[in-house]
Amino acid sequence: MVPPYAASTGCMEGFSLPTDTAENRLIVEAHAYSPYNFAMASPGDITFTSSHKSELSNMFNNLYNSYVSKGIGVIIDETGATNKNNIDDRIAWAQYFFGEAYKKGIPSFWWDNGNYIIDNSKPDNEIYSEHYGYYNRTKQVWYFPELMKASLEAVGISLETTETETGTNDDAGAQNLPDYTAEDLVILENKTVITTDSWYNFKLDTPVDLTNYKYLKTEIYCPNAENADSRQLVVQYFNSDWKMISDAKTINVSANIYTDISDPEAGSRDLLFIQPVVIDAEGKPMAGYNLSLKKVTATNTKN
Repeated sequence: MVPPYAASTGCMEGFSLPTDTAENRLIVEAHAYSPYNFAMASPGDITFTSSHKSELSNMFNNLYNSYVSKGIGVIIDETGATNKNNIDDRIAWAQYFFGEAYKKGIPSFWWDNGNYIIDNSKPDNEIYSEHYGYYNRTKQVWYFPELMKASLEAVGISLETTETETGTNDDAGAQNLPDYTAEDLVILENKTVITTDSWYNFKLDTPVDLTNYKYLKTEIYCPNAENADSRQLVVQYFNSDWKMISDAKTINVSANIYTDISDPEAGSRDLLFIQPVVIDAEGKPMAGYNLSLKKVTATNTKN
């Protein structure tokens, strides 16, 4: 697969496939979060309009006329429309995008980064940014099953939706969504000074359920971090299956760090293991550094 600059369909002018010694083994690959103002920009456009349809039609026509019609395959291996609490418009987008791609013989694939919950405390240019989460890998349910159904029906596949988890997080009737109104939970406080020894880690007495929290606030202090600009404090958090759920980093000798709590690759969204370490400029762990974890708090706000 050969992409244009930045794998963007907007950078096709001047793009050409390289010469290959094997015939018919190259295809054009691109990403298409299109139209940009609807599918990616924050706040951008909330409503999917006829002008957006025209923009998509032009994009697919150009790809078809330049490559597919000449026997050169094209694949869109990343696409999606960021969640703006506009499910009906995203359904309309999915129907049109995948329908047009199908008619032009261009396979297209959803990009899923796991992030779908809108934080209304963020500024306008961030509030809708990168919300391309569609599937809960832990519970194995769809956040937006209507989108998946629309994209499949657009290419001629009929599908009955199965068990789902709604992704309209501002909807009071939402099912199975985390309760992000939970009060702060202090997980660890006044941990005695830890002397690092390579990838040192310690285990909590019992797992801490982080389902209803967005962030971990790590208050950390390194009293003997000379040359702090070439040392990095790292605190990694793991669940009971040793899958990472958060990763705090700083070059300051004393800092409060807010990090996102993420769904692990496997296992539950609990916290059991904490791994504080000092690494050098090359990312190698360093022994003999004193670390003081003043407090670790699960929270839903950044103060």
